[in-house]
Amino acid sequence: MSAVAQLSTAHRVRAEWVAALDDVPLALDVRAAGPGEVPLIAVGGGQEWLSIHDLEGDLVDRQVVPGGVLALAWSAPQRIVAAGGTAGAWVWHEGRGVTQVSTGWCSAVAWTGTGRLAVAAGRTASVLDPAAAGQLWSTPEQPSTVTDVLWLRDGRELAVAAYGGICAYTRGRRAPARHLPYAGSLLSAAASPDGRWMISGNQDASLHVWRLRDGAEFEMAGLPGKVSRVAFDASGRWLAANSSAESTVWDFSGRGPAGTSPRVLTAHPDGATALAWHPAEPWLATGGADGVLAVWDVTRAVPGRPQAPTWSATVAPAARRGISAVTWSAGGAQVLVGTTDGDLAAYRVV
Repeated sequence: MSAVAQLSTAHRVRAEWVAALDDVPLALDVRAAGPGEVPLIAVGGGQEWLSIHDLEGDLVDRQVVPGGVLALAWSAPQRIVAAGGTAGAWVWHEGRGVTQVSTGWCSAVAWTGTGRLAVAAGRTASVLDPAAAGQLWSTPEQPSTVTDVLWLRDGRELAVAAYGGICAYTRGRRAPARHLPYAGSLLSAAASPDGRWMISGNQDASLHVWRLRDGAEFEMAGLPGKVSRVAFDASGRWLAANSSAESTVWDFSGRGPAGTSPRVLTAHPDGATALAWHPAEPWLATGGADGVLAVWDVTRAVPGRPQAPTWSATVAPAARRGISAVTWSAGGAQVLVGTTDGDLAAYRVV
C-alpha cells in the first residue's frame, strides 16, 4: 500500500519537487508507463504552449500550441496526448511534435480505448483517428458551442453537451441515438463507469441527472454557484461537483441520490478551482484560489454536514497565489498541482 493509501489526520503533505513554468498551467494529465516506458505528464497553459515532463518534473518536450490549452487527455494505447484550446485541437506525438487536427473552440477532448479521439469543435464534435491523421465523422451542429464530449457504450456512442441538453450520436447517423433534454446552459458532463447515469453541471447552479436505462431524471438545485466540473470516481459510486466555495459529493449507490443530502466539502473560502479523484480509491483532491491543496476520504464524510479535509496543506503560500489545476499520478502515489504563478509541483502524503 502506498503512503497515500494511509490517509489520516495525523499525516502531512510534503513537496517532492517543483518545476517552474513560464505560464499558468490550466490543464494537467498523466499517462501511465507501459513496459520499458517512462511515465509522462502533459501540461498546458493559456499562453500558447504544451509541455511534457517526466515524474521528476524534468522537461521532456515543449511545443507551441496557438490559442493556448484548455483541456488535455492522454491516449491509453499510444503515447499521444490531445490538447484542446481556443483555436482548435492538437495532438502531440512523441518525437514528432504537435499537429493541429481541428478548428473551432475546443474545451473538451476524449479518447476511446482503441485510440479514436473526440474533440469539441465549435458547435460540433469531431471523431478523429490521429494515427491515420484523418477525420472519421462529425456530429450535426448543436444549439451552442459544445462544452463537453464523452464516450458511451465502450466507444460506440459519442455524447455531446451543449445548450439544451446532451445528445448521443453514432457513426453514420445524423439523428441522435438518444437525446437528454435540459432547458439551460450545460457547462460539464459525466457518465458513470457502469453506464447507469448521465450528469450535467449547469450554469444555473444545478446538477441534472438522467438514469439512462429508462430515461428517468431529477435535479439537485440550489448549489452555491455554477457547476463547472462534475466527475465520477473509479467505482462509479461517488460523484463530485465543484460549485463556488464548496465541493459536493453525491452517493450514487443503490437507487441513486434522489432525495438525499450530499457530502459538503469545505476548504476553500475563495472558491474551489480544481478537483480530481484518486485513480483507485474514494479520495478526492481539490485545489483552491487560496492556494490550499485538500484531500478527502469521502467515506468518512457525513451527508448534509460540512466536512473538513482528511488532510490539507497550503502549497502556494504567497499572496494571491492559487491552484489552477490538480490531478493524481497514474498509480495515485502523488498529487500533481499547477499554481497561478506558474509552478508545476508534486506532493505526497507522509
